[in-house]
Amino acid sequence: MNFTPEFIVFYTRLWVDYTTLLKLLPSSSPQIREIEISLQRLKPRVEAAQKQETAEMLGKLKGLGNTILGASISRPFNKTEN
Repeated sequence: MNFTPEFIVFYTRLWVDYTTLLKLLPSSSPQIREIEISLQRLKPRVEAAQKQETAEMLGKLKGLGNTILGASISRPFNKTEN
């Protein structure tokens, strides 16, 4: 599944909101079961979105590293002698 950055933020915020609701609601609330089910359904999506975001960030870092290394290899160090 390919997530846009907006959906990654949406799923993450939704996860935080649901977990916050679980903490705030009294244990006798009938909504707790519904929230737990929603969290179970949401968990794979949040994990997939986070994995995608991590992979994209690592790809960007790798590209930046390759750019920096490529620039330093193609331009030899210029040492001045005194």
